[in-house]
Amino acid sequence: EGPGAEEDRLGKPWQGKAGKVLQEALSDLKVDLVRDCVSVNSVNCRLPGNRVPTPHEMACCRNKIVQPAIDRTKPRVVILLGGSAVSSVLGSIYPGAEEQIGKWRGNVIPVPEWGCWVCPTFHPSYIMREERRREIRTVWEQDLERAVAQLSCPVPEPEDLRALVTILRTEDEVCAALERVLRRKGLFSFDYETTGLRAILHRPVCASFAQSPNRAYSFMFRGSERVAALWRAVLEDPEIGKISHNLKFEDSWSRAHFGVREIEWAWDGLLAAHVLDQRPGICGLKHQAFLHFGIRGYDDLISPYLKSTDDRDPAAENRIFEFIERYGEDECLIYCGLDSLVEMRLALRQREAIGVK
Repeated sequence: EGPGAEEDRLGKPWQGKAGKVLQEALSDLKVDLVRDCVSVNSVNCRLPGNRVPTPHEMACCRNKIVQPAIDRTKPRVVILLGGSAVSSVLGSIYPGAEEQIGKWRGNVIPVPEWGCWVCPTFHPSYIMREERRREIRTVWEQDLERAVAQLSCPVPEPEDLRALVTILRTEDEVCAALERVLRRKGLFSFDYETTGLRAILHRPVCASFAQSPNRAYSFMFRGSERVAALWRAVLEDPEIGKISHNLKFEDSWSRAHFGVREIEWAWDGLLAAHVLDQRPGICGLKHQAFLHFGIRGYDDLISPYLKSTDDRDPAAENRIFEFIERYGEDECLIYCGLDSLVEMRLALRQREAIGVK
């Protein structure tokens, strides 16, 4: 968060008891806090009354000190100690990252453009305050061990995700792609964009699907009976395992608008996220995409248009056609395709973690 009284007086980091606790924990992992690490505070000065720094103060120090330190030293692992450290570092790349360290700790987040892993955990002063609760120290030590282990793990390279979405523009292109799915079988993630949340009140606008973590396909619904028949055949094929994130949405829409009788569901990324980590507020697809792959921001443009136009009724019609009119069909289709791509990547990662072959 910031320098303590002793650090402020001497102009050196980790001069107090918290520093000794951290040094001991890292020493057990063969890491020296002084020799092997660069220590940076979210704010460079000790604040009056040792209060928590404001977002403005952290933003100033982030631009002048924190980000330049990351750019200069090119760390393999960034360990965030406490809520202010999370706000300072993650707040610059993931808007809305707040100071709830309990929501972030224990994760190993790749940041491809920095070439490093970001690993939030508790501040050692919290470990000292809770010294009677041995389980907290155990969790903290496990977080540090997990972070240090990432030193030997390559960080994913930056990639152009938009280029991995193929837009199917004609009826023949859509039908040919769906026929390939029927021949190939296997896992199949898919996603709809619609005019609202309720299948009985609204209509589907477009759909996307992926059968690999490296390619997704997206197309508009234009009333083609041929496309609808093939789409229904794919969804009803028991040898094609369907994947979604919160499958009740795709399930209800498939039944209501395409007459699908039964879907062979293979995976629900939302349920699996709850199985793997029960903390609230982290199981949504966009948050999971950031935690696991460092993917963020692909919904920034469209997100306001997918919200209900009636504050009193979340299920009222949204503004998706306004978005299409303003930005074009391709932007909508790329967003939809990225959802399917991320769903496939996440499902494969979750299945491996849970032990599903």
